[in-house]
Amino acid sequence: MRKLGIFLLILTVGLIFVSCTIPIDWFNDENEDIIIKTFLNGNLQQIEFLAYQDGKDGSWEKLDSTTGIYTFKPEADDGNYSIYAVNEIQNNEPMYEIKIMNFNTSELSEIPINFYTYASTSPEATLMLNFNNDFLEKWTGAYWGKCHGFYDFDDPAYLTNNEVYGVMPGTNDLVILLGDLINRGNYWSRDFINKIFIERGFTISEGEQELDLLLNEFVDIETFVATSTIADAYIESNLLVGGTTNVFNWELPEDHFIKLPASLKTDKDLYILSLVNNDYSNNISRLFKIYKSNQNDYEIINVFPADNWEKPTFANNTFYWTPYDPNITGHRMRFYEASLNNDDYTINWTFLFSNGWLGEADSYEYELPKLNNLGGWNDLWYPQEPIDSYQFFDAVAGNNNNLIRYLYEPIAGLEKSIFSYGINSSL
Repeated sequence: MRKLGIFLLILTVGLIFVSCTIPIDWFNDENEDIIIKTFLNGNLQQIEFLAYQDGKDGSWEKLDSTTGIYTFKPEADDGNYSIYAVNEIQNNEPMYEIKIMNFNTSELSEIPINFYTYASTSPEATLMLNFNNDFLEKWTGAYWGKCHGFYDFDDPAYLTNNEVYGVMPGTNDLVILLGDLINRGNYWSRDFINKIFIERGFTISEGEQELDLLLNEFVDIETFVATSTIADAYIESNLLVGGTTNVFNWELPEDHFIKLPASLKTDKDLYILSLVNNDYSNNISRLFKIYKSNQNDYEIINVFPADNWEKPTFANNTFYWTPYDPNITGHRMRFYEASLNNDDYTINWTFLFSNGWLGEADSYEYELPKLNNLGGWNDLWYPQEPIDSYQFFDAVAGNNNNLIRYLYEPIAGLEKSIFSYGINSSL
């Protein structure tokens, strides 16, 4: 059987824009500088292009940095500001990720923007996992930050040099799940997860390093049940271990999810439970998500955002949409998010419109900024007409007044309700 190693970079809820562990001063005194920090693969570095707009009608100004830290002083009376950030994903052929964000100074004063890149400027680090012979006829899933890999040990040759692909220098909790392999005669299959290993505060440095694992370091796994009585809906669950390592549940019985044993748990760990309904015929997705520090042995979630939102439109590089009401007690709108791709998917634009920036209105209109008067601008960074589809347009509401909790630092008790017009919806 071929050894399997899978690397996937995941942006949580978007959430979208960043996952980082640096301490951040989120609130802004009047006329305090806005601080923007750009990260490539978790490392503080400058990006291809960054500009800001002070107020909704102000002129755009380019910002430069050699460190990845950009600052400007907001002067607009309404406190609104916008950011246009561009990163080159790889440099052997042009591929760009573009993030356009619109906030108010009452919401954020320091904004970390995280990009992933395959360009040669990215610092390199390698983590190799080695398992002894006790792991024969077992399989593992390894998680560190947003990176993970999966390995089957049906042959002794596969026990060593198992790379966790895509790691970068930094510190996160390392989590490894373990299950048995079943010999089906002419092939092997994976049985359910039954053990877990956690190394808290595992630091990866530049260069190559190895970690040797022993079976007696693994603890028996526990599970809980989460379900719903809503028709055509299903539960998803994942763990945010230590607040930074995303561990998703799979290879478990239906409606069963991982519960951390008491001996391994800390107060930074979060259970993320999501109730999902997808209406594929109309390209609509509805989701209710709750973050918990402790879960009940049997969870029932029967809450969904309203499904009566008028479909957003896009024409002449302009979005048009009406306000959305989640119709959930205690929830109100926090931000809208949208994504576009060019025809060959080498350029992606992601947009965020915060509630503080938008204000109250009966309808919204947003034209994409074209910054061709600024040095370093590339006309590829402005979508070429016609664009007849988008990846998604989300309305995100919730029960917490602090926008930070939705974008960067979720806490126990946070709820999100998301209505989304989905991938490749015709506009």
